[in-house]
Amino acid sequence: MTPADRDLLRDVVPPRPSEPGPCPTADDLVAHARGETPERSALLDRHLESCAPCVLAFETIRDDIASADALPTAASLRRVVTTSLGQWLRELSEFELPEAPLVAARGAGDDDALEEALSHYRDGRLSPAIELFRRATSEDEADGSAPYFLGTCLVERRDLLEGVDWLREATRREPRLAEYRWQLAQALLLLEQGEDARDELRRCARLPGARRDAAREMLARLESRLDI
Repeated sequence: MTPADRDLLRDVVPPRPSEPGPCPTADDLVAHARGETPERSALLDRHLESCAPCVLAFETIRDDIASADALPTAASLRRVVTTSLGQWLRELSEFELPEAPLVAARGAGDDDALEEALSHYRDGRLSPAIELFRRATSEDEADGSAPYFLGTCLVERRDLLEGVDWLREATRREPRLAEYRWQLAQALLLLEQGEDARDELRRCARLPGARRDAAREMLARLESRLDI
């Protein structure tokens, strides 16, 4: 074969690629995919140019790393779950302003401050009603109606923490009134305090009155969500 023939053959048949050499370990491929071994990058890249099994393994590892990096961290997942649960609790709440005459009919009208407060309340004037309800809370410390309406007004005005405190006071004074416990549970849901709301709903569900069935139904929904 003449030199001219060899040159012609070289043009027609490409040279055989060099052998890829020893395959890297899985740890080497992971480190390379993460860019943790820059000093070996060129060598590994040359190997991947000529070793199909290692190319397949490297691409799989790189895809897995990309997927893992896209996942939220445990801390961010906890924030998402907490936010989602809090919103769910607020939406579960059936808080509303009760009708004042229901309590006034129990004899609360004997107290001037309370009766005047209820009059403002019925007319939707919450600010003067709140001040008078505050005064009325000390007139009869066995009566829970003043703290009940005071707490309700404060919650309606979104003074949730103080409102819950006064609703708790109402249940302390008259623990057998289911309406007080129901209202406290609804306010606690607005505060995203699911476990405390559950406790109040349990108490409410054991008491006689129109709220018993509603309390049991809401309690079942709440317990199923809190158990997740």
